[in-house]
Amino acid sequence: MPQLFPALAPELVWGLFARGLGVLFLVSFASLSLQVVRSAGQGGGFPIAQRLERISRDFPGVRRFFYFPTLLWLSSSDGMLRLLSLGGVAGSCLAIYGGPLSGAAFIVIYVCYVSLDMAIGLIFPWDCLAFESAVLAMFLP
Repeated sequence: MPQLFPALAPELVWGLFARGLGVLFLVSFASLSLQVVRSAGQGGGFPIAQRLERISRDFPGVRRFFYFPTLLWLSSSDGMLRLLSLGGVAGSCLAIYGGPLSGAAFIVIYVCYVSLDMAIGLIFPWDCLAFESAVLAMFLP
């Protein structure tokens, strides 16, 4: 009996999955880059600097870094918000390109996405799926 679908090489499937996920994150970071400063920046509706100040007051010590992981603890300026979104775009482009650095690209993507989650509040179901997919993609061969 002839096969309906020919067998695909695992490398092809992994490569297509990683590149497709890179495109998804590219669209997500491009969208976030247009809105992150307006909503969480210094002049935004809910500035992240004030939120981090309250968190550091309520959670003294090292505990706050584990409960609220973000690179915005280093700097909560508008430039850092832009840098995180541009870092995510760069990581996405590297994931789309592929190659041996795609695992590192997904680490960059995940760290930038988690950091922007603290600023924006990525609460939609597709955001949760993107988080999980990025973690799984870190371990692709």
